Amino acid sequence: MVLDPDRYDGEITVDDTSAPIAFEASAGPDCRLVLKVDPVCSSTYMLACSGAGRPGQTARQFALSGRSADGKTLASDTVYLGKHGSTVADGFLLELRTRGAQLESSVSAPVDRPFLRLWLRSFRSFRNPIVATSLGNLIVRGDASLSTEDDVSGSIAVEALSVSPDQDWRDKADGLLRHMHDGLAFAHGGRLQAPMLEFVEGKNRQTTFYAGISFTSELPVQHHLYHDPFIRALARRYETKGPLPEMLWTALGWMQSDTTFDEIRFLTAMTAIEAIIESQLPARKGTVIPKASYSRMRQALEQVVSAEERLDEATRAARGS
Repeated sequence: MVLDPDRYDGEITVDDTSAPIAFEASAGPDCRLVLKVDPVCSSTYMLACSGAGRPGQTARQFALSGRSADGKTLASDTVYLGKHGSTVADGFLLELRTRGAQLESSVSAPVDRPFLRLWLRSFRSFRNPIVATSLGNLIVRGDASLSTEDDVSGSIAVEALSVSPDQDWRDKADGLLRHMHDGLAFAHGGRLQAPMLEFVEGKNRQTTFYAGISFTSELPVQHHLYHDPFIRALARRYETKGPLPEMLWTALGWMQSDTTFDEIRFLTAMTAIEAIIESQLPARKGTVIPKASYSRMRQALEQVVSAEERLDEATRAARGS
């Protein structure tokens, strides 16, 4: 278990109005946070349902907080209502779900140096060497064997160089972590859903759970057994020039659309190429190849089309349109 079942006493807050609530929280090996709410009183029930919305409307999110008997605290401001409406002898039933939640807890033994680690679903890799960076050791782990798309099979971590790094170390490490996450998704050939982020310093642990599902790998550009040079290149880029433009990652995300239709793959790939050219090569105004060079290339392409026996005359004639 990632988080053993435990009871929490707390409250929900909707539009600055709060009401008491008690619940059990747990997370299994899949890192999905599960909330089981005790039967609630009528005031809590009415407050939670006030944000339910009507059919066709987006459910309103509200806040949840709770504390366990041993001092763990759990909080989320992205809670929304699932099933509700049934009654029991001692109250009303609510099902709460969350898009993200943060758990504050402690570890049994203090760590020597702080670390920030992002866990990944369906990530495959093999014995990558630790990469030294100015922020600390960069550690990428993955399962080399086959696993289901939903398995939490890998992680990216940054371990600080000292026991007490700079005050802004975590923010800087988070930037490197996000950069590596995007880059490894490109190598993986699909979006890498991250179910959990953990930060440990001394005996304090802060765990953030993220809801989400896994994605199928569509077009891997690096074999999972040979990630080492790709990881080093990503880290070197971040160290020397900083993160890559956000539009580049957005466009690459389009190329990783999880679909079974080749037409959609083609459409998203062309959209991605157009976005990259227009955003990263504005001075060329979309022209990558000089017109004089393209003219000769076009003649060669037309010759290939004309010589293709499987095309009918109407299709050949369309080459110039």
